[in-house]
Amino acid sequence: MKLTQKVTQRLDTGLKLTQDLHRAIGFLELSNLELAQTLREAASDNPWLRVRMPPAMEDGVADIAAPGLSLRAHVLAQIDRLVPRTSDRSVVLALLDAMGPNGFLEMPVETIAATLRVTPARVETVLAALQAIEPRGLFARSLGECLALQLAEEEEISPQMRRMLDALPVLADRGPAALAEAAGLGADELAPLLARLRDLNPRPAAGFSTDTARTRIADLLFEREGDSWIARLNPESLPRLEINDFKQGASSAMSFSREKSAALRLVSALKTRNENLLALGRLLAGEQAQFLSHGPVGQRVFTRREAARRLGLHESTVGRLASSSSAATPAMGVLPLREFFSRALRRQAEASPVQGSLAIKARIEQMIAGEDPVRPLNDGELSDALRAEGISISRRVVAKLRSSAGIPNRAVRRSR
Repeated sequence: MKLTQKVTQRLDTGLKLTQDLHRAIGFLELSNLELAQTLREAASDNPWLRVRMPPAMEDGVADIAAPGLSLRAHVLAQIDRLVPRTSDRSVVLALLDAMGPNGFLEMPVETIAATLRVTPARVETVLAALQAIEPRGLFARSLGECLALQLAEEEEISPQMRRMLDALPVLADRGPAALAEAAGLGADELAPLLARLRDLNPRPAAGFSTDTARTRIADLLFEREGDSWIARLNPESLPRLEINDFKQGASSAMSFSREKSAALRLVSALKTRNENLLALGRLLAGEQAQFLSHGPVGQRVFTRREAARRLGLHESTVGRLASSSSAATPAMGVLPLREFFSRALRRQAEASPVQGSLAIKARIEQMIAGEDPVRPLNDGELSDALRAEGISISRRVVAKLRSSAGIPNRAVRRSR
């Protein structure tokens, strides 16, 4: 065999391996039903693979339960094309984790670079590649950048448009006249620029399913067994991947062997993903038993970092499973798995275990429900009452939790 042929085969094998490994990492980003679709595509390219679709998809329930492609799955499907260098995959996944449900980047580039121990310039380079994804505007760091990405695809951005986009936050706070002044534009210059913006999409992620966990078929099932809770994988949504048993056909021996190796790696990757998800579910069944039994008021502090330490996994692995998976509970319905995690609102060594934010929010709701309607409690009084119960949080945090629960402030409640 010629040397060049050997080198080519080794390069092909190496490329195939990195693609398989990337796909294995991507398994962590997908729900069971999204995983089933991905495996079906993989099987169509590899004769060694056979996928047994979950009953939910065979029965047509999946179209109702999971109404759209998730934003994460959409991005993952295009990573190979946009960022071909496998050495940049850790940066890609970090940027993906930092992207909010609105499609905007929610973490500074410098913070991501420091976490990965790479230069900000490298993160900027990968970010620029990801910003070429369709629809344009994803991975923007501001509304102005989101609109600029869309404009740049169709036309050259004029200096006047650039200045207006840079000053765009002024529009919401102070109106068009203030925007014109901040951008150094006249009213006659501003009007056509604003009209052009009306043709753009300020919410590029709106067409994707960002959180269908409450309506979709769950990936995990939590069930009561005696006085305890158990977790198991949901057989209704879980696909199975098997190896076909057949003899070599027309393809070459080298290609045949490579395809089988790739198939075996995918089967192994799926097995690992399912084992990790089940292990995480079992851990949460024990740690959040009161949450499962009593709802939000029973939630305790339990972080992804602690779960990763207990399971011997990397924190990012737990994070991806928590972000992509959902769990069915008897009392609360189907919840995103991330709702089973909560950080302490402050360091409180004397409280063990510390209650999670959902539990504290539920307690605030209880206090307000029982208050004197003539003299409602203010946030400071709520903070003092919680401190008396061993929950030391500031008035500002109380206000934030109260607001997130949809409860107005004291003045509004008193006027009712």
